[in-house]
Amino acid sequence: MSRHLRIVFVCTANRFRSPLAAGFLRRLLAGVPVEIGSCGTARSSRNGLPPLPEALALASSSAVRLADHRTRWVADASLGDADLILGFERGHVAAAVLDGGAERGKTFLLTELVDLLAVVPPVDLANPQARIRALVEAADQVRIDDGPGGEVTDPFGRSRETYERVAVEIWSLTRALVEELFDEPPVSFRALPQPHWRRSFRLRPRWRRRRSARR
Repeated sequence: MSRHLRIVFVCTANRFRSPLAAGFLRRLLAGVPVEIGSCGTARSSRNGLPPLPEALALASSSAVRLADHRTRWVADASLGDADLILGFERGHVAAAVLDGGAERGKTFLLTELVDLLAVVPPVDLANPQARIRALVEAADQVRIDDGPGGEVTDPFGRSRETYERVAVEIWSLTRALVEELFDEPPVSFRALPQPHWRRSFRLRPRWRRRRSARR
């Protein structure tokens, strides 16, 4: 297949977690031929709403632009042709398949996929698109239904600190995803500084511990 990869993040209202993750991944993969989008499972996401103010503020502090984002409902997102669909809660994964038409074998919790990619056998393919598709297939073959894989908290209505902690967790997970999917991380990834969040909210990257442990 020669078409660009398509990766879609799914959350509840499509106003914080999924647009932030999509924005972070676009920044990490700047210049890489991949289509990155997001959508929500709640019917309110049909209304084309902007991101939450907290999402806009946190995106701005990490050089990610979300001002043009408008919510989209999962059933209108045409997920059937997506190469990878990533949710933050198990309900997002179910809705992507049942309401969005996503292939079950290509739909994961974000945390679940990062953990699975850390243990699947290496894929010796030079073409990055073919390699990523092969890794997604391999991850599906080794996963266990209802197996481990944490959910990423919905910060809606909570404290500013909670919003920031969730944003940092999403940033860490998207970096880990790129680290696992690419044999050689893109130049945009290698040269990327950390966002300018408060130091107290910076998390140790999840993948450093696992990658060092398996090698």
